[in-house]
Amino acid sequence: KLGPAEISTQTFLDPSGNEIEIPLNTALDFSFPKTVIVRYHDIEEKWTISISRSDKSVATGEADAWVNVAWLHGNGEEGANNGFEYKPADSSEWKVVAAENVNDDDGELTARLSGLKSNTTYVYRAYSGSDYGEEVSFTTSEPVTLPGGSFDEWHQVDKVWNPWAINGTPIWDTGNKGATTMGDSNTQPTDDTWNGKGKAARLESKFIGLGSIGKFAAGNLFIGEYIRTEGTNGVLDFGKPFTARPTKLKGHYKYSTAPISYVSSGYEHLKEKPDTCAIYIALTDWKEPLEIRTKPSDLSVFNKNDPGVIAYAEFYSGETVTEYKSFELTLDYRDTSRVPTYLVLVCSASKFGDFFVGGPGALLYVDDYSLIMHGVFYINKPPQRYHHHLARRKQTYVLTGRTDTISNDNRRII
Repeated sequence: KLGPAEISTQTFLDPSGNEIEIPLNTALDFSFPKTVIVRYHDIEEKWTISISRSDKSVATGEADAWVNVAWLHGNGEEGANNGFEYKPADSSEWKVVAAENVNDDDGELTARLSGLKSNTTYVYRAYSGSDYGEEVSFTTSEPVTLPGGSFDEWHQVDKVWNPWAINGTPIWDTGNKGATTMGDSNTQPTDDTWNGKGKAARLESKFIGLGSIGKFAAGNLFIGEYIRTEGTNGVLDFGKPFTARPTKLKGHYKYSTAPISYVSSGYEHLKEKPDTCAIYIALTDWKEPLEIRTKPSDLSVFNKNDPGVIAYAEFYSGETVTEYKSFELTLDYRDTSRVPTYLVLVCSASKFGDFFVGGPGALLYVDDYSLIMHGVFYINKPPQRYHHHLARRKQTYVLTGRTDTISNDNRRII
């Protein structure tokens, strides 16, 4: 693949520049460079690919460097003793990456190197038998904090509580501004915190209105911005710009469930069942925030399987927890090379509040969120990478490529 696995398409160009379809597993003549159009999401790239002969049986690829962990890539001879060595750039002593952290897929090598120092330059190389690939350097990044994660800063405008300081930079917001057209804000600050200091966020699901006139509203908090109110419905933007790659979200919560008494079409089976709180985090490479619309006839909600989602973790619970409890959500990264552009984080006292489903009185407290930058685990599949087999035998060919026109970002074949 010359793009993200499973979502990319590739089309060759003939000498006249016309797109042609070539069946998979077709042998190609690379006596001359070939041009390929690669498409994924709304991105289109034009690659020029050439192949040259190499006497080496090993090649070192690029590294995906995070804060305290890096993913190493390379190729070795199939069936040989393959792996990686690394060292700080200012050191002369090479260290071998532990074999249990190296994945050798018929000579295609990937390794997870953890325990690294932040903002530090390292050098690494692949090896195959007694041969070594070229030395490649990478620099780890700085750790970042979660903006507004303490939930200590709030201010009130009319009936709406805003989760940021007056004249501060808004990071968090609430979708309940539409609900305040018929009642009080159901997302508010509270002195009931996990450690007795500062503030926490109190999210309560309510029926907002008088008599039968009104609507169920889930207590919620999210990273993004409330855009406008349409009747009693809201239009929101999910996500704020963010380029770091944390591995975990930590925080504290407590929750009181309530019987679900408000249901919409398709959710009737949930009536009278305990409501469920929801906390989820996503890193995406969207070009802009995701517009959320709660109007049933024009509904648009977040989808964790969106191809723009790079990493995701979620927590749901329908159990009452009367004392604060800590939690850790480990992000499942679907690709180690894609760099996030947006962070999405959502908390709700009612899991299906987007669909106006839930129980009045469901109450979620959240406090002191933080991001962890070290260690990562994959679920069901190894990290994805733009890859080609470079070295399989002593007599091998090395594939190289460049992009002539790119609509978004620059990527190299490794």
